[in-house]
Order: sequence, then C-alpha cells, then structure tokens
Amino acid sequence: MLFPKNRSVDNLVHLLPETEKTELLNETMFRNLAHAKVMTAARADDDN
Repeated sequence: MLFPKNRSVDNLVHLLPETEKTELLNETMFRNLAHAKVMTAARADDDN
C-alpha cells in the first residue's frame, strides 16, 4: 500500500480496512495495559 507523502501515519488509519483497524486498536490497548501493569508493579516495589 502506498501512502501519500504529506500525511502522518495517524492520518492514514482511516484508510485501513476495518479488521486491520481493530487489530491495531487491540494491539495498542494490549501494549498500554502491559505498560500500566509494569508501572504499577514498579510503584508497589518502590512503596515497599
């Protein structure tokens, strides 16, 4: 797939098929959740 040169990746998400948008959203949410779990564990470790 060729992207226009003057657009950022964020602006191109709407060009993806719906299934790819869903996969991208799921992957992003998974990464955010994993990061939150690591940060929570680190804070708990600091508190102890």
